[in-house]
Order: sequence, then C-alpha cells, then structure tokens
Amino acid sequence: GMVWTAFIICGCFAGIGGLLLSSLSKLGAFYMGEGYDFSTITAIVLGGVTLLGGRGSFIGVVGGVITLGLLSNILTFIGLGTFPQLFVKGFVFILIVWLNTFSLRKLGRDYV
Repeated sequence: GMVWTAFIICGCFAGIGGLLLSSLSKLGAFYMGEGYDFSTITAIVLGGVTLLGGRGSFIGVVGGVITLGLLSNILTFIGLGTFPQLFVKGFVFILIVWLNTFSLRKLGRDYV
C-alpha cells in the first residue's frame, strides 16, 4: 500500500524532473543527470538525514538544499571552477557525516 504509493509518486516526480531538465537544455541524452546524485546526497545529509535513515525532516532537507545552493553560488562568485567546487562539496559531505557519526556516538547510539 504505502510503499507502492511512495514509489509511484517518486516515479512521477522523477519523470517530471527529467522532462524539465531535458527541456532546459533542449537535449535528451543519457548523461544529462550526471553529477546531480552527489549533490542530492550532500544536500540530504546537510539537512540532517542520516545515511542509514530513520532521522531527519522535510524542513531540514529543504534547508540543506538551500544551503548547498547558496554554497554553490558563493563558490561561483568567488571564481572557483567546477573541480574545486566538487572538492569543497565533498569536504562538506565528509565533515557533515563525521559530525553526525560523532554526535551519535557521543549520545551512545552507534551505527549498527
């Protein structure tokens, strides 16, 4: 019931997102969404969702997306290229995962 509904809703929104992305660039190619996967995971983790699930909120994810967008804009305004921006995003990802793991271990809740 609920799992099927979630998959159907996700599929519909993924289709709409694919249409919007291909209409933006006027190109429909298999490599169009390349690189968005890491940005998505980084924004979700930045929003407070753990990699194993079970924690987090919608508002936190929206905040993570906005924060990552602001970070990308700031790095572009500074004049950093694509590769240094990926490096900074990767560093932010590793830092947030480490802080999340550290805080959970401090509370006595290990990842298991």
